[in-house]
Amino acid sequence: MRSKYPSILFLVVVVLAVVPAVTGCDREPQTTRSSPSRMPIGVLAETTLLATIGDQEEPDSTDPALGDKPAFQIFFNERGRGVAYIAKTAGGVHVVHNGMGGRPYEKFFNLSMSPDGQRIAYSVLSKDGMQRLVLDRREGQSFDDIGRIIFSPDGKHVAYKVIEKEKLYVVVDDNISNGYSTYNGNPVFSADSTKVAYAEGVDGDRRPRLVISDLMFRKYVIKEASGDLMVVNDARTRIATVNIIQNKQRVIEFSFDQPDVVKEGPLYDTISQPTFGSDGVSVSYAAVRGKTRLLVLNGREVPLPDDPMVAMPVVARDQRGAAAIMANVEVMLAPQALYYDGKTGKQYNEISHLVHTRDGSRHAYGAMKGQHWLVVVNGKEGPMFDIIVSPMFSPDGKRLVYRVRKDGKRFVVVADATGRILRRHPAYEMVFETVFTDDGTSIAYGVKDGQKLIWKVEKLLN
Repeated sequence: MRSKYPSILFLVVVVLAVVPAVTGCDREPQTTRSSPSRMPIGVLAETTLLATIGDQEEPDSTDPALGDKPAFQIFFNERGRGVAYIAKTAGGVHVVHNGMGGRPYEKFFNLSMSPDGQRIAYSVLSKDGMQRLVLDRREGQSFDDIGRIIFSPDGKHVAYKVIEKEKLYVVVDDNISNGYSTYNGNPVFSADSTKVAYAEGVDGDRRPRLVISDLMFRKYVIKEASGDLMVVNDARTRIATVNIIQNKQRVIEFSFDQPDVVKEGPLYDTISQPTFGSDGVSVSYAAVRGKTRLLVLNGREVPLPDDPMVAMPVVARDQRGAAAIMANVEVMLAPQALYYDGKTGKQYNEISHLVHTRDGSRHAYGAMKGQHWLVVVNGKEGPMFDIIVSPMFSPDGKRLVYRVRKDGKRFVVVADATGRILRRHPAYEMVFETVFTDDGTSIAYGVKDGQKLIWKVEKLLN
């Protein structure tokens, strides 16, 4: 429940010179043995009708944003390669994937699609109260509980956490790991789909540990006293985690290919919110040493205010800086300049989705002002909407794109790099997550237009 008092929000940006190491035992090799088992699947780059909801199909849930009116649960593949939805018919409730319906079940959980959108997995509630995996419409194993289902990058494997008789396990296909009392986070596949990493939590007197295993759980590397805060870069090639040494903490980094080649960070009293930069190598996190709170980027430090960090740090795309959102319990603020100087700036109720251009010259975030939302670009406020979701800069930094809702209408906005609106895309009943096409020239997203589920692709303005 929210406090009746707004929170204080500081946006802190740190600019630090990043000097690549040329000596020392922690330098990473320049070559890698890993390569994807097949070419990556690109974003569908043309508008395509993916499915049409049948006249006899009805929604089985409601949408609070529509006043709890009936609404379909719809899932677009993030690259526009498939779509699924949950529908109710005279025969029961079932999942329809790429126009083909599965058998009816009472409840569905954790729906996931493969990267190419052609495979689907979800868990269902069985009549005996157990949860059962359904993969490509075929029933699999039953457990007391099943967590989020993860497809491998090549789409050939699935991994997920389960609970069975008060023990937790990681399952990859039909292979099951050793059981422990707790697991933290979800399993993650390597880029070549041959390994999986997962964090085993505290179990009795044993501290957490990170496991990097083959898919059969036969060959593995274990990082003791690590894994409680495991993060993996977007390319799924490198892992960062917090390692505990004599009641001190440090960040260690290594690759899936060579987990024994470890880069070690400095020791701190506590570490939180580790995150990779878009280069897949730079790492930033918050740390405490003595009474000093710090934001750390690639081993270099800058002091932070004495307030909790409410979101993971964001590393500027040029890797010269990092940003953090800080909060306390009085009023929420965002300095007009992102460089923290201890002074207060504009007052907002909430801030989210901090993003940078690739060269770090511009930043943007969504901000709640009163009862409405707006986008702030380098301190300049844009127009207000009822809701703003996920602003992002185009790869060339010339356009800012975000989803909005206004007066019950949902649509995509394209602005220039200063936040000035250039175009409002057509409104639809539902608008889903936006992505850029592989060449960066168009914006793509799923929409529900009446009974049609369409992958929309629109050119960015030049």
